[in-house]
Amino acid sequence: MVYNAPKDRGLEVFGQTLSIMFWGGLFRNFYDDPQLKINVFDKKVPIKFLVLLLTLAILFVPMLSLVKGILSDEFNYIQHGLSHSIGIILFLILSNTIKIENRFIAWIGTISYSMYLFHPIVFYTLFWWLRNYAPTPLTELNLIVYLIVNFALSIAFSAITYYLVEKPFINISYHLTSYKKTLIPAEIMNKTKTNILTGFP
Repeated sequence: MVYNAPKDRGLEVFGQTLSIMFWGGLFRNFYDDPQLKINVFDKKVPIKFLVLLLTLAILFVPMLSLVKGILSDEFNYIQHGLSHSIGIILFLILSNTIKIENRFIAWIGTISYSMYLFHPIVFYTLFWWLRNYAPTPLTELNLIVYLIVNFALSIAFSAITYYLVEKPFINISYHLTSYKKTLIPAEIMNKTKTNILTGFP
């Protein structure tokens, strides 16, 4: 998403992208437990309210960008505003209307964070190879072929990194958390486990 943004607003869009990642984590907790309440400065706030508030906040910037693009006739602002707004709105609609039951798609969701992190590596490595070393016939294929190959390689690479890196460290974090719970009184853990300043359960 950063690459579609106006060039003179890179840092601002980077901040917005980080806020969208935080919003995604918050939404996941809301999706799992809509009745959850989170401690914010020692006050229990319904997660529904926090999700609504943050959704409006992250939609404000792309909508503002869209309006500016229309008024100033600058396509970069229009592209940035539309891509962010449509993506967020579609996500909200589809996540509340479609339940994923296909095992392959569910598995893609499991490794999706690794795909998010590593798909540029696969893409640019493939691009570099095609540009410098690939036989000429392989450089003249239809774009769809390159997209399919890039997608397949991204899945393979992401699966490897998930099972060799991400999942083991997740398990380690669970063990550390379990060990921490044995050292800290239960009433303190219950008080802090949903604190928005320290993380989510």
